[in-house]
Amino acid sequence: MIEKNTLPTVPGVAMLTNQEMIQLLSDDNPAAFELVFLYYYPKVKFFLVGFLKDEAAAEDIVQDVFLKLWQQRKELERVSNFSAFLFRCAKNEMLNYIKKVYTSVLYVEKEMLDDDQYSYSPEAEYVATELSSVLKSIVAKMPSQQKIIFRMSREKGMSNTEIAEVLNIKKRTVENHLTLALRTIRQNILIVLIAILSAH
Repeated sequence: MIEKNTLPTVPGVAMLTNQEMIQLLSDDNPAAFELVFLYYYPKVKFFLVGFLKDEAAAEDIVQDVFLKLWQQRKELERVSNFSAFLFRCAKNEMLNYIKKVYTSVLYVEKEMLDDDQYSYSPEAEYVATELSSVLKSIVAKMPSQQKIIFRMSREKGMSNTEIAEVLNIKKRTVENHLTLALRTIRQNILIVLIAILSAH
């Protein structure tokens, strides 16, 4: 156990047991928490940059991770492996960041399509154009009937009932195809966004 008012050096943090680490974090001691931050910050940042290829975004995410860690420090007693827990938190924050970027891109793209006079930055135009191109590629690779149904639904704005009537198939079949189509897009969208962020 760590004696009260006795703190390790930053490199010394690596020698702490999981119980000692939790103790260090749980104490209402900003100086102790800063030691853990200084030790893990470069490691977590390196981990995130490896995915995002965006140093500024990685730094913001690390800050958010440690802010939440400080706010929830009293709840860490249940954590059995602090290092694994920390990197899992970082991964979740990264996924939330990517989802926010995706939502923003979709909004920008919608505004661009709905209003020719919409004022947007070259960066927003680039991301929206790239995303639109990749999504079209995903749709193009869908099975024939799934692709037709998806386009009738999303591009022509037809209801599931209307599509079923035109294609002379059951409404349930239409719903199944749309579910699979959207699942395919969701499975690829995070990879797509990371690729766009990496290239931009």
